[in-house]
Amino acid sequence: MVIRQYKAKGPVCEMLLPVVAMDDALGLMAYAISISVAQAMVSGAPMTVVNMALIPLGEIVGSLVIGTVIGFVLSLCMSFFHSRGNKLALTIAAIFLALGLCDLWGLSNLLCIMMIGAVMTNVCKTANVVIEQTDRFTPPLFLLFFVISGAQLNLGVLPTVGLVGVCYVLFRVVGKWLGAMLGSRMVHAHPNVQKYLGFTLIPQAGVAIGLAAMTLTKLPQYGRQIQAIILAGTLIYELTGPDEILEKTYERGVEDFTLACGTGTGSVAAALTLLGRVSGKNVRVRMDGGELTVDAEEKDGSIENLYLTGPAAMVCAGEILDEAILKLVKRQEEKT
Repeated sequence: MVIRQYKAKGPVCEMLLPVVAMDDALGLMAYAISISVAQAMVSGAPMTVVNMALIPLGEIVGSLVIGTVIGFVLSLCMSFFHSRGNKLALTIAAIFLALGLCDLWGLSNLLCIMMIGAVMTNVCKTANVVIEQTDRFTPPLFLLFFVISGAQLNLGVLPTVGLVGVCYVLFRVVGKWLGAMLGSRMVHAHPNVQKYLGFTLIPQAGVAIGLAAMTLTKLPQYGRQIQAIILAGTLIYELTGPDEILEKTYERGVEDFTLACGTGTGSVAAALTLLGRVSGKNVRVRMDGGELTVDAEEKDGSIENLYLTGPAAMVCAGEILDEAILKLVKRQEEKT
């Protein structure tokens, strides 16, 4: 959603989207197995192969099959509808059908709907139109989802899960960052992917919060504590994201990208501060030539003072002789 909002492009974004999709899919599968094991442990039921493996695998396979079938049918039906409104209505109907079937047969709603989207994206020729239309439709739904989820955050539960919550946040951050860095280096990915992919995977929201809500019904003894940890962790990730900007400056006259640009750095940081995208304090701006720290003092909707801090480096040195200057002046006079 954030990538689409900013229309971001580049090697990191191209790698991030499929990695997140795979991460969510594997997370849903792991959840189906883990929750079955947890339920058996809490209830005291025997730890059999059926309870620990066959039933969760059946849920996973069933969800994928239902999602695949509905996705193919939906893709086929899209060719008979040309109106954007009709395409959106058909998509919503398919989602409600999937939800109903999953609830009826005890399958994973999230995994089934994710599979519908995967099939649609790879099979339907008008998938981009459907995605564009649903993007306009979904912001209020996202807002309601997060409002309802935040309303369920019981702050009184946090002291009872303090150490577990801290360990969860720390180990998740380290695992995401380290795994992404090592994996991208193993496949010789783009240098920017190796540097930044791990940080882009740290935030969590939709799927994690959805699974925490499902745990309330499947594991009520510990559902509140688990939900509190997930919601508090989500809040921490969103509030502690680094104020970092990656800047590329294309300079007229030079007709190429420059290593660094103080004016461009100040302008970018000032604009993003006024838009509320960065805090304006100790904002790190990365360029090909190095890194600057920007402090933008905002007052009454405008930037009053702007401070740039960073190293100064000599890129090149040269001499211009008087003869060369005279030749340049003479050539200019001849042109005019």
